[in-house]
Amino acid sequence: KAVKQISTLAILDTSSMKVTKTIPLGWRVHKMAFSKERRYLVCLTTAKSESKNSAEEPETVIVVDTRTNEVLARRSKRKTGVNFEVSAGTEDVTADLLFTGDLSRIFIYDSGIEGGKKHSVGASITVFTLESEAPLAEIPFDFHGHFFIYRDDDHRSFLTLSPDEKWLYLVESGTMSFDPKRRRNGRVHVVDTDT
Repeated sequence: KAVKQISTLAILDTSSMKVTKTIPLGWRVHKMAFSKERRYLVCLTTAKSESKNSAEEPETVIVVDTRTNEVLARRSKRKTGVNFEVSAGTEDVTADLLFTGDLSRIFIYDSGIEGGKKHSVGASITVFTLESEAPLAEIPFDFHGHFFIYRDDDHRSFLTLSPDEKWLYLVESGTMSFDPKRRRNGRVHVVDTDT
């Protein structure tokens, strides 16, 4: 039986060190980051399905206004229709979160999942805005599967923006294997954020 891992954001009054409010976020928050001047807190939950028969919950971005402590927006990726459970139990895709300084673009990356011919889902970047619940764009890539994470506290970023925020870079670390047919060199993918 899967263990529930619903994440909650607790807001504390630093003068009294008491929790003044809690905000339910969703399944396992994977990343959190503040916007410029800490005006907004942006959180990313990971995709999951608890069992072979359970409904998929896609990655979701939650934007919290730090002045009002209210949720400003929730933006979810489209469901893939693929169950993310693999061999040993519940598994989620490798995810990353990045956004422009003015929060006009929010980028979610996921590495997809390698599940054979019927169940493989390619890696993708989904672009959101605060103005629309539907994604602004979905950018597919021709690879899938987990990247190598060496430690539980290994939170390397796979996305980065150029200083002028015109270019988005995705680092594909490649695949190490003793089998030459499965071995794959790493690459850097460059995305024009204006198109």
